[in-house]
Amino acid sequence: MRFAAFPSSSPIAVGLAVIASATMIAGAPARTSAAGLPPLPAPIHLDDIHFMVSDEAATVAFLEKHLDACEMAHADRPIDYVRYLSVRYLDPTLTITGPTPANEPDELRARTTSHVDIVPAPRDAPPHFGVHWVGFSVANLETALRRLQAGGVVVAQPRLALPQAPGVRAALVHGPDNIPLAIVERAGDRGSLFGMDHLMLLVKDAAANSRLFEELFRGQVVQRAPGLVVVRVADATLVLAEPRTLGLDPSRIAPPQNIPWASTGPAPTQRVTVNASVEHIGFLYADIPALAAAAQARGYHLEYPPLRYAYKGRPTPFTSTEFMTPDGFSVEVVSAAGRVGPHAYYKVPCPSHD
Repeated sequence: MRFAAFPSSSPIAVGLAVIASATMIAGAPARTSAAGLPPLPAPIHLDDIHFMVSDEAATVAFLEKHLDACEMAHADRPIDYVRYLSVRYLDPTLTITGPTPANEPDELRARTTSHVDIVPAPRDAPPHFGVHWVGFSVANLETALRRLQAGGVVVAQPRLALPQAPGVRAALVHGPDNIPLAIVERAGDRGSLFGMDHLMLLVKDAAANSRLFEELFRGQVVQRAPGLVVVRVADATLVLAEPRTLGLDPSRIAPPQNIPWASTGPAPTQRVTVNASVEHIGFLYADIPALAAAAQARGYHLEYPPLRYAYKGRPTPFTSTEFMTPDGFSVEVVSAAGRVGPHAYYKVPCPSHD
């Protein structure tokens, strides 16, 4: 998720920086690695599969109706333009954000270099680097597809070949705003009908992207093949696939659908239109400043310094920064005022996740 941040010169930001510095000085010395570098903290949880969509309410309704998703409560007071859902209790979080609201607060305008309009992705649009599809698991593929089709969901590929698991049965459906969703049959899958299975990331170079997730995000490689790496980061399975591995023409792959954000800066100066997509992913950490320091010591570039989010003039529980993959896809890292696991509280009771 991305919100407005306090400028580094604001009294709140300065106060937070002083507190953070005092804590580091007063605490025990940080352990260092064999190379004399500060240790890299490990991510706790895939906390943000961030859908940027044309209609936030319609997307939430789609996920609730068709994938049995339930809305999670905000950790603090609600943030009007962000909603959190999960398809299974304690699964990675689906974060839903619509177009830049007309009544956006000044802090939000300060984070964007443009007014952003989001439109449904054309079904014939060229694929783009970044999240190519979001994969969900089911115990029985036919049962799931019958239910989805009965509800009006379009099945794009009833037989989807998974490059990381050729023998596993799967299908591809059009999700909200035509964002692709893979439905994967997993024998013995239990719990609610759907669960989080994997993220398929379309990449130029699987090995280069794998190095980033292995080194910076402490990922564990579970599979390597030509043009393909599967890496486990925290509780998430990331499949890094080059275009030809998915039967795609590398010359027809578009850049990531990045929103033109800025950590600080002027109000929007232009209006831009982007296709709906999973615009970024985000991992939960306990200590973002510690991660940032360790990453910078290893030569990694932060898109902006660790910043405490503000909303309508008040601080939120969230502090974040952001890294880019070799293809320019955004991976956010965030802490949430002491939360050390997934969103655990539903906005309203969710019987389907019992």
